[in-house]
Amino acid sequence: KFLMPALAEMHAHIPTDRAEAERVLFMYVANGIGTIRSMLGDPSHFTLRERATRGEIVAPRMYLSGPSFSGQTAPTPEAATTRVLEQKKAGYDLLKIHPGVPRDAFDALARTADSQGIRFAGHVPAAVGLQRALEAKFWTIDHVDGYVEALAKPGAPEGQLFGVNLIGQTDESRIASLVAQTKAAGTWIVPTQVLIESWFGPDDVEAMQKWPEMKYVDSEDLSQWVATKRKNVEAFSADHRQRYIALRRKLIKALHDGGAGMLLGS
Repeated sequence: KFLMPALAEMHAHIPTDRAEAERVLFMYVANGIGTIRSMLGDPSHFTLRERATRGEIVAPRMYLSGPSFSGQTAPTPEAATTRVLEQKKAGYDLLKIHPGVPRDAFDALARTADSQGIRFAGHVPAAVGLQRALEAKFWTIDHVDGYVEALAKPGAPEGQLFGVNLIGQTDESRIASLVAQTKAAGTWIVPTQVLIESWFGPDDVEAMQKWPEMKYVDSEDLSQWVATKRKNVEAFSADHRQRYIALRRKLIKALHDGGAGMLLGS
């Protein structure tokens, strides 16, 4: 037997349904996770954290993001500013960025967050781009979002689903520069590579549904996941998907070798 420190899950999702949330939090602890960073917040999570602190439920230590900033929730600088102030006042630990935030709204978000002393993390909206995200000092960039898109050659289409459609249209000579900029910004990376390899990897979806651990997955979540997997397999050839996974692996290794901070998240 060996004793090791508890692990930290830095891209966790906590359900909003109370019973399901308590089950998921228990599952984290049962699998050796002592700390989680919630990356899709909800006001109900404060109650869960309070109950965990009092020892009423079995749960890891929780760092909570607020409900996300997106094109729908933060479409203007005014809306983004108000949302930052509200989430800071509510007591969230960080702000979660989703796709769709316009550039001017993001600039207002970053400016207000800096003034309020609250960090922001997550996706890199297309209108923002990786260069601006690093300049603004994202706390973490999750899913390696924005990196494949930043390698796109002139004339390439807009990236889809973390740039999976851009294979064959990237300039890998730019990787070293992106790594250096990431390290200089102090931005950490949460690759969630297991998600990408499950979505785009060669495993048969029918066989994956029968994995022993799937019995712990909520049936609705599993149905949505299976539908996503099938859609991805139909949209891109096996060769294309494998080349995409290989490029992401190359990016992740280059970021690690170049001294950028790396965090585990599923």
